Amino acid sequence: MTIEYVKNEVGEFVCQQKGCGKTAKLQNTMCYHMKRHMKDFKFNCKDCDMGFIQKSAYLHHMAAKHPEIKDVCLDSDEKVKNPYADKVYKCGICNHGARTKANALVHYARLHSEGWIPPFNKEKPACLHCNKEMSSVASYLYHCTGCIPATRVHRENISRIMESV
Repeated sequence: MTIEYVKNEVGEFVCQQKGCGKTAKLQNTMCYHMKRHMKDFKFNCKDCDMGFIQKSAYLHHMAAKHPEIKDVCLDSDEKVKNPYADKVYKCGICNHGARTKANALVHYARLHSEGWIPPFNKEKPACLHCNKEMSSVASYLYHCTGCIPATRVHRENISRIMESV
């Protein structure tokens, strides 16, 4: 199926799926979004029936959700060692471990970001720094770790998380 790219009056690409209306600034972002609608997944998790367009997203999923599986199937029955399987990002404050950088940053922002990341509206979280609206609290927290300038203490704590791998 061919993807039709249509821009709105402000130059953003608009999803043509009936009832969706999602917009994206970049064409490749809209391409990935449309592939999800079409269920055009190259990588599928056999354990929880989730599909992924990109190999890296699939490998991160396997490391985060199925850490006991070190060798993953890619195409046909070819197995490869998951490069993320043995990575654990440790929180320097409470020693919590996360399998992905994003999960580690969300953990830190959720529990240890007092005075840095502002409170949010749980129904429609939006960044107070750039006004971007998020679809979930986790996406809001992750976004804010990269958008809102951090204090020296928070920068040091996040550096420790990134170095802990």
